[in-house]
Amino acid sequence: MNRMTGFHRSLRIAGKAVLTVTAASLMAGMVADVPWIPGQIAQAAEPIAPAPIAEARHNQRNETIHNDRRSVPATINLKRRSDIRLAMVKDAHRYLETPYVWGGTKPSPGFDCSGFVYFMFNKFGISQKRTTASNLYRQGYTIHRSSLRPGDLVFFKSLATGRVNHVGFYIGDNAFISATSSRGIDVQRLESTYWSPRYAGARRL
Repeated sequence: MNRMTGFHRSLRIAGKAVLTVTAASLMAGMVADVPWIPGQIAQAAEPIAPAPIAEARHNQRNETIHNDRRSVPATINLKRRSDIRLAMVKDAHRYLETPYVWGGTKPSPGFDCSGFVYFMFNKFGISQKRTTASNLYRQGYTIHRSSLRPGDLVFFKSLATGRVNHVGFYIGDNAFISATSSRGIDVQRLESTYWSPRYAGARRL
């Protein structure tokens, strides 16, 4: 009879199994490996506590996963905004040649420059109050000309007063679309002889 067999039998008292011990449990360190004494019941050892380093790594891994999950919505949200603005400037071309109407905010009878911005933003779910070009120029944050993206707002000023009085959507390739008093909704270039000296800056809302 080997030690393991004797150890197993010692755990039966009055025909009832008090504790079952296997070789696997001994190897795993879950039961104390002590010499068997007749009449003595083997006691289970305390569970082995995880090593501090292993526990720290486990916590660090959980924290990393948690942080990664928290960062995903922000990334998705930024991509969604970019997609919306691309769709918005593409859709804006549908309104080319729509008449200019001072104070207008609808395709019929027409738009003024800030009214067109108001209409397009709200059409694509970007909440925006009706306001003027000069007030829009105070919203969002400044974008350098070299960093312009489709959907950014570009602003122009009066040469006489220096006051911002026109706004449009940047559409890429150094061009923008806006409601002009002479042509209605039209695409113009930032470097044109008319608009270039009047360029005041860009904002991203």
